[in-house]
Amino acid sequence: MATASSPDLIAVDWGTTSLRAYLMSGCEVLDGVQRDSGVGAIAAGAHDAVLWDAIGSWVQHHRVPVAVGGMGTSSVGIVETPYVDTPTDAASLAAGVVSMHWRGVELLALPGVRVDSGGGRFDVMRGEELEILGSNCDPGVVVLAGSHCKWVWWDPPVIGEFRTYLTGELYAATSTATLLARSLAEGVRARPGEAFRAAVREVAESSLVHQLFSVRTESLRGADAQQCADRLAGLIIGAEVLDALEWAHRPRSVSLVAAAELAALYREAFGVHGVAVEVIAADAAARGIARVIRERGGR
Repeated sequence: MATASSPDLIAVDWGTTSLRAYLMSGCEVLDGVQRDSGVGAIAAGAHDAVLWDAIGSWVQHHRVPVAVGGMGTSSVGIVETPYVDTPTDAASLAAGVVSMHWRGVELLALPGVRVDSGGGRFDVMRGEELEILGSNCDPGVVVLAGSHCKWVWWDPPVIGEFRTYLTGELYAATSTATLLARSLAEGVRARPGEAFRAAVREVAESSLVHQLFSVRTESLRGADAQQCADRLAGLIIGAEVLDALEWAHRPRSVSLVAAAELAALYREAFGVHGVAVEVIAADAAARGIARVIRERGGR
């Protein structure tokens, strides 16, 4: 059995835009690395080399299993695993783990999660479920902000219904590849403030597709690049929050998993609607991966 300082697992949270790896002892994080090597930017066939570059020194030194979760086990990852249907928990995820040999150690590829959305449609997630399992957050609605924001019903230890919003990716696309990019400036990041809050309020007045063009017209009448970035973020995040709060039956509070800058924007948007926010630690996915692997070992 591992001691408090003896590694027994390398947990890899591999997302669309980044790769985060953690050297673990039980559910304790001993060390971590981060790379801007999300699966969305990796050429086919390069995953093996990217993963080795991130964790190869740990593998060589410690010779412990490597557990990969998130988009790293999707159709565009290092190995594809199936989905587990909701409602699900750590034990159900553990049953879906795929084991293979990799660089002299065992690689454990975790499954994704799927929910029936009705009408023959379904929604999926890979990685966010691990953040929930590792967060110890209160029952209720968990919001996981990022490129593809997830809203999830959490009734410990069970993950229930969820839905996805393309919020982060939509902001990235509209701010760089549309006419609106002329009103912004490279390196200017959206921030909380009156321009952001106003956009969160105003997006309820008409469709987001119509409101987005107001970023351009505000620029034409004198708004600077910072104000335009704040407005664009407020409209897109505001549209997500407005819709999702209705889906979630307008909860009084939510748990939020997000990086610091993004968490500040979401906290501001929730504040406009009078919703309290509890922010969850960023390394929750590492503990969630370890929890699933521990369940697998106990079967």
